Amino acid sequence: MRTDDVAIDVLPDGAGVDSLGARAMQSALIARIYKRVWRPVSFGVSTRFGAPGASQEARLVIEKIAATPGPWLDLSCGPGTSTRALVAHAGTRAVFGVDLSRAMLARAHAAAPTAVLVRADAAHLPFRDASFGAVVNLAALDLYVDPARVIAESSRVLASGGRWVVSTFVAGRGGARLRPRSPWSGVRRPTLESVAQAAASAGLRGFAAMPFRRYAIAWADKP
Repeated sequence: MRTDDVAIDVLPDGAGVDSLGARAMQSALIARIYKRVWRPVSFGVSTRFGAPGASQEARLVIEKIAATPGPWLDLSCGPGTSTRALVAHAGTRAVFGVDLSRAMLARAHAAAPTAVLVRADAAHLPFRDASFGAVVNLAALDLYVDPARVIAESSRVLASGGRWVVSTFVAGRGGARLRPRSPWSGVRRPTLESVAQAAASAGLRGFAAMPFRRYAIAWADKP
């Protein structure tokens, strides 16, 4: 483990980068253009301009976790757009951000300097059981090699009474499941039904979703 002025780093360089999608997110260029170019363009094209913008998504997510205790975890926080919004609404609650990419974490540090940032693998979180009152995991589920494992880890670190919120590109019924069709690209569109099933298997209850066009925000609670 090493710590610098950006993040606590619990991984060796290159760890967890086992798909084309994950590798792209390591890029300093993608980190630099993500907020203003990459997200609006790629999300727009992928969802036929049906996905909420980053600010709208952050507002919707905060509404879902506002009553939960802290700390809050922003999982796969990217350049810190949602991390910054969480910090602004957290009050006295601590906010943690986790990502694999040091380039993304450097941007997140600039966006939310009071957040505790950790470079770690979302499928193997370096936190104790029941550490967080809310776990937010936005626009990353389709990039994980084993998204069901990430959902299980999110549930593990979530305290009783806490809430998990996820957003993802989605397929229609009969579309892709949580296992990727192409391990090389690492990209898949899960169905909402498969996400709900994985959440239930992870011990989360009360699954609900807010669908958009080819995109959805979903949430569930830890009993």
